[in-house]
Amino acid sequence: MKIKLAIIFSFLLVFILSSCTKPVEFKGTFSTAPEKPKAGEKVLVKYDPANTILKDSKEIKMLVYQYDVDIESSSEFEMQKIENGWTAEFIILPEAKGVVIIFAEDETQDNNDEKGYFIKVYGESGNELAGLYGGLGAALYDWGRAVGVARNVDESLVNFEKEFSQNPDSKIKYFDFYFPALITKNDSSSKLIIEKELTLLEGKSEKTEEEISALAKWYKQIGNETKSGEYEKIVLEKFPNGKYVEDKFVSDFENEKDIVKKKELLKKFETTFPNSKQKQDLYDGIVLHYRNEKKYGEAKSFILANYGKIFPFYYYSIASRWLGDGGKFEDVESLLNEGIKFSEEQITKPTLIKSPSTTREGFIEELKYYAALNQFALGELLYNKGEKENALSLLEKGVDNSFDYYPQQPYNELYAKVLIETGNYDKVVKTLEEFISSGNGSSEQMIMLKEAYIKLKGSDTGFKDYVSKFEEAAKQMLIDKLKKEIYEEPAVNFTIKDMDGKTVSLSDYKGKTVILDFWATWCGPCLKSFPGVKKAVEKYKDNESVKFLFVNTWERVDNKLQNAKDFISKNNYPFHVLMDMENKVVADYKIDGIPTKFLIDKNGNIRFKSVGFSGNTDQIVTEISEMIKMVN
Repeated sequence: MKIKLAIIFSFLLVFILSSCTKPVEFKGTFSTAPEKPKAGEKVLVKYDPANTILKDSKEIKMLVYQYDVDIESSSEFEMQKIENGWTAEFIILPEAKGVVIIFAEDETQDNNDEKGYFIKVYGESGNELAGLYGGLGAALYDWGRAVGVARNVDESLVNFEKEFSQNPDSKIKYFDFYFPALITKNDSSSKLIIEKELTLLEGKSEKTEEEISALAKWYKQIGNETKSGEYEKIVLEKFPNGKYVEDKFVSDFENEKDIVKKKELLKKFETTFPNSKQKQDLYDGIVLHYRNEKKYGEAKSFILANYGKIFPFYYYSIASRWLGDGGKFEDVESLLNEGIKFSEEQITKPTLIKSPSTTREGFIEELKYYAALNQFALGELLYNKGEKENALSLLEKGVDNSFDYYPQQPYNELYAKVLIETGNYDKVVKTLEEFISSGNGSSEQMIMLKEAYIKLKGSDTGFKDYVSKFEEAAKQMLIDKLKKEIYEEPAVNFTIKDMDGKTVSLSDYKGKTVILDFWATWCGPCLKSFPGVKKAVEKYKDNESVKFLFVNTWERVDNKLQNAKDFISKNNYPFHVLMDMENKVVADYKIDGIPTKFLIDKNGNIRFKSVGFSGNTDQIVTEISEMIKMVN
């Protein structure tokens, strides 16, 4: 009887408690509780993705970027599904003036149409904090782009003006964002506003280090070298260990061409600013200098002598370039082994400085990718030496470390090849099934899968039906992804000349589907993507309703036209290249990185935007083809 009563009581207690729990109310797409959060408070974020690209998501992560003037913290949280919405909690930092939230499932992000989901932080009495609008202005002009928020110069300036009207003494904190925003706007008053602000600053009887530094820096930026020199002399004398001097050290280091002097600057910098976060960049800069000079042996010696101070990517980069220029296995073996060791140490316990806009979880994935690059390179070398089992172990680790972050098609194929050559047919079949069904397959992988299938089955009977389910899975995954990404926005018309001197306007192609590809000859991912893009161009060469235009932009050479002509001729690419000599078109399209492709429909509207290169040349053709189908 007592047991029954205890059970009944427990049941009633659970019922009472659950009945007293207030259900979560979702107000629109995005809301918070409390609505006006304070520093140090826990905030419940409520997200209803019904009208977003994440409406069918099975899992959603919340990316949280807390800021003052710049980003102070980047964090990642798994969201909990409650009925038709999702929730997650985080605590606001004491120094935060605002927060920007992005929601994501894998690579698909809801960034509120590149506006971000912003949270204002309030004071104890519910007042707006000093710095709230200044930080928002900095985000909208500068660092927001790193987290998926588009640059909006006009809105940025509106927020700066609001901040300055409420907190006029705070202006100096935002000059490095406010002044560039004015310069970018480039109207007749921009320079006058900057000069007025500097004149007001000059009028102060007592000036701080930050204020003197601003006068030195910004007088130089607007062309007043005399006044800039006067204030630079003062700041160098009064604040020899200050931020201005630190940044000047870095600038002098970057501009120095002599490696001996460069290393002397690094040594002096390390003594003067032992705790500087910029020290890591200087160490990497020495390696880059050696790499660009093709002094690979010196680069290797410097890396190994400074273990733990140089990003693991550069171990691989030096080894790869050295091998490409005739280096041998014994030249790079120790470098790659150390690169693997250091990467794995960092994955377990990171000590390197990450970008402020990268979450800890994202940084770990980045480090795993660098480990993979070193593992792949050494695995390939061991394979070429005939050490297939040792190569297989490294290649497998490389695939595991890179597949979910940035799959490497050539190395994935090498891994499958070595599995076949070592008789691992069951494993290679399962591996290739995963590659293909996830959209990371290739024609070469299909050949290897068929070979392994025949080895296991004795013939190719049933292979076509067997493999079609993986191809269909990959195709459906791509279609689902593109359905989330499709949008509609008028494309900016432009008129520039092509490589032959002919004037070309986007409006010339009204009624056609246009693929607009922004690229440069120095851009590694652009060049790696071109074999795949070439296949796409050739596929549609007889289709009069589809046109590819390649906008050459952001070039760093004197003769941009000849540079582009030489590159296209050398590689025999059948591309119609347009010359964005003044980088105006790339600016009009608000591009932050290349390669960037836009698909523009027959009505002159942008329907897709694709940034970067996945590493899979076959996938480019498939993706462009599906995009074209979806808009026609």
